[in-house]
Amino acid sequence: MNKLAVVLGVVLGAIIGYTSPTWASRNDAGTYSLPAGNPVVANTKITASWGNTTLGDVRTELTNSLDRNGRGAMLAPLQLSNGTCAAPSLTFGSQAGMGVYRAGTSDMRVCMATNEIQKWTTTGTTITGTETVSNGIIVTKSSSGIGLTSTGNGGASGITAYGGEIDGTGMTSTGGGGAGKGVIAIGGASTDGGVSGIGAYGTGGGTNGIGIYGIGGSSTGSGGQFSGGASSGIGVVGTGGGTGYGVYGTGGALAVGGYFSHGTAATASVRKDAVALGNGDLSLNGVANPNSNIAMLNRLTPANIIKAWGKLTTGASPSIDDGFNIASISCTSNIIRVNYAQAMGGTTYASMVNFWNSTGAGDKSLMTCTEATGYLEICEYTAAGVGVDLCSVTQHVTFMVVGAQ
Repeated sequence: MNKLAVVLGVVLGAIIGYTSPTWASRNDAGTYSLPAGNPVVANTKITASWGNTTLGDVRTELTNSLDRNGRGAMLAPLQLSNGTCAAPSLTFGSQAGMGVYRAGTSDMRVCMATNEIQKWTTTGTTITGTETVSNGIIVTKSSSGIGLTSTGNGGASGITAYGGEIDGTGMTSTGGGGAGKGVIAIGGASTDGGVSGIGAYGTGGGTNGIGIYGIGGSSTGSGGQFSGGASSGIGVVGTGGGTGYGVYGTGGALAVGGYFSHGTAATASVRKDAVALGNGDLSLNGVANPNSNIAMLNRLTPANIIKAWGKLTTGASPSIDDGFNIASISCTSNIIRVNYAQAMGGTTYASMVNFWNSTGAGDKSLMTCTEATGYLEICEYTAAGVGVDLCSVTQHVTFMVVGAQ
């Protein structure tokens, strides 16, 4: 045989038998395929072209795979299966029943011990069970909607906020710049919050804690606005802890601290109570007295409330028949002295005295002899200007004290 022909045949066979390397990769579904030339055929030689191509491809795909020890990060979004609550899409090796899964279109949920505890949809999030927040909640609504809605079912409370150990505030809410409301709390009807549902219930902390603290917006916002439920519902129940206030409201620049109205408006013939005090008094201590020339239409201030009044019987043993803010009564040198339980400045109030059931002959008039800090002295005179001994004659006298304090 011609040697040249043999050499050419070998070279041509090698050229024809050689296939250039083809690098495999995963398809869009993530399925990996080996490069061309695989699988290998038994009893054939291992060639560099096959070995280098296959091992290089395997090296590339191993590098593109996630490492169980967390070495390297994803270079594209990680796609999960839908999963179920019993077998979540993203779960944990030590607790397979805890994790996240897709319940439907735009519906993602979290399960704990195969129990659904929270879900997210296009309309928001729903939490099942109790939510504990250590560092507070900030809710901002950019449009005219409601930032936070909470409904208590049965005997449950929608939101329970406790003030901290010292000077803590359970909930602080600030209304929007316009007429926005920081919190809208509605007591449940018979099918929602139960009969006598409470719109907002605040318990102040142990020391000076505030149950509910509302600040009105800078324009006409109210610090708090509450409406009772349909059946005996209470708009606000506030219980202050220690020396804390049950409800503390501070109005905005042009708004009042609190606004209350009866469910049915009062009329001229039918009256309604906007505010009821179940146990305690209305205190105006700390409120500044208005100047005498300030218009005071339908206003209650420290200057225009009665500071003390009494119904007295004079004579050798004078007595207090009725009244308030009276510590004791005595009579000396024809003058009745009334000692107040709460002393008042002698130059800041005015007293008015009169008979309510005069006995004895002649026209009589009463007058204030002395107004001093801590007491009032009452004198009686006849029309002729002759004094009558109030320490020996029985008379029935009334007096009233008003003025700024």
